Amino acid sequence: MSKWLYDPETDSRNGKEFTYNLPIHENEDLLLGFTYRQIMDEVIANYGHNVTEKEIRKQVNEHLEMVKENMEENLMLCIDSMLKEIKEA
Repeated sequence: MSKWLYDPETDSRNGKEFTYNLPIHENEDLLLGFTYRQIMDEVIANYGHNVTEKEIRKQVNEHLEMVKENMEENLMLCIDSMLKEIKEA
């Protein structure tokens, strides 16, 4: 999740309900992509250099799950602002 949206490590409201009311930036991605290099680096870190195709696919699936969770968190933080902006358009 983008630290510009919310950083649970430093936010004083951590663990408490709050309203997210900052503007949605035009170029803020809801679902972030990833590069081949990023996946290769993660595979090497988790499995070493002698990996199998199955381990690479497993790493990609784990990465996709993490990205999906982050997307859903971002969406929930911004959903009210999105609804308001859609209705005003």
